[in-house]
Amino acid sequence: MSDFTSNNTFPIQKPINFLLLEKAAKQIGNLQGVDNTCILDDSICVDYYPQLISKEMLINIIENEGLFIDTTTPENLKGFKKFLKKLEMSNKKNFGTGQLDCCNLNQKNKK
Repeated sequence: MSDFTSNNTFPIQKPINFLLLEKAAKQIGNLQGVDNTCILDDSICVDYYPQLISKEMLINIIENEGLFIDTTTPENLKGFKKFLKKLEMSNKKNFGTGQLDCCNLNQKNKK
């Protein structure tokens, strides 16, 4: 069933009132369609069923508690960094760690 869940991390702007953070996480955790909530550092992580709950609904709950989402760090940056790391590992596996042969084409031998 977890294949149908979405995971979102909502970074909270500083200064953070951790009582409000816990209250918002608890309120989100009580919603039907939320599989799991957690607080990591200064963020609320939510696993939820997007068929039942929208991301905008979660943001509204957080903001109604007096917290604001930190938009200075794009949410997709984490996924993009993960993609780049996988690409790096794949390239090392396929091409090795040395310089490619094509980089030496049309160059005179150096002595």
